[in-house]
Amino acid sequence: MKIGTQHLLQKLVILICMGIAKNLFAQQRAQYSQYMTNNYLLNPAVAGTTDHYDVRLGYRTQWTGMEDAPRTFYLTGQLHLGKHIGPYAGRSRHEPQNHHGLGIMLVNDVTGPLRRTSTYLTYSYVMKLTKTLKLSVGANIGYQQLILDGSKVIMKTYNSNVSNGFTAGTMDGALGVWLYDKKWYAGASVQQIFQNKVFFNDYVAGAEAYKFTNHYFLTGGLKIDLNQDWYLLPSFMVKYAHPAPTSIDINCKTRWRNLVWLGTSYRTNGSVVMIGGLTISNRMEVFYSYDYVFGKNLAVTGYGSHEISIAIKPNPKGRVYSPSDFW
Repeated sequence: MKIGTQHLLQKLVILICMGIAKNLFAQQRAQYSQYMTNNYLLNPAVAGTTDHYDVRLGYRTQWTGMEDAPRTFYLTGQLHLGKHIGPYAGRSRHEPQNHHGLGIMLVNDVTGPLRRTSTYLTYSYVMKLTKTLKLSVGANIGYQQLILDGSKVIMKTYNSNVSNGFTAGTMDGALGVWLYDKKWYAGASVQQIFQNKVFFNDYVAGAEAYKFTNHYFLTGGLKIDLNQDWYLLPSFMVKYAHPAPTSIDINCKTRWRNLVWLGTSYRTNGSVVMIGGLTISNRMEVFYSYDYVFGKNLAVTGYGSHEISIAIKPNPKGRVYSPSDFW
């Protein structure tokens, strides 16, 4: 390959990784298939809505077999403050009308030489509207850091500064609302509310600013009891980030005795997800999902994505009654 062509391709790869090629690559957030079991990943208002402390660890490897494909690790934790038992009113006369929630989220997303590390702290306020219906409003504040590993970028004559790597970052935040009952939930959130910019001109000649664009999420789900042991869990998620097209997920899970469940999800961007979970005890659950891409995504058609996560529930209050039972 001629040197000039090689340099042109290297520059293009860097621009794509940083998502700054005139904002053509607007999907800046890590993608998850298991948000159905951890809606806190998408909405800060979910913090404090369970009647137990909730810690979840997850790892996702996307487009397995493709070189430098995205890999994501995430850790979330959220809890309520005060005496609170979720949406099942009447189990305790000490249940407050309103309460506070706290949360923390750590996300490490790696694509090729580019690493994005995000840390957030969350506060929410949960209000009791009726005997079983509650409304939570929440916000998080944090920091996003972008790191280019220069050792993974081979540059001969084009911009030797890139070979040294760089680190840049900015403040970040999100807002959300969450309405829930023991049979259904609905939520809306917006991430990257500040729309801050990070400048890379000192590292990549002619590079534009990397702008964090708003990401909008609308979610909802319903629990349908089939009999004493089985129930269905249809849900949806709508995601929008300008100028990318709107993405819609249609999901359905079936669960047996709160012990084992299987489900599937269809994304309008051309992928199908198979997902399952197992309850080990009232303190632990494990989940696994597999994505298959097809259709319009010709560049990644045939490459699968794996995601595995563990839910740990310290200090459960008796049998766990909360929306996470049916998420």
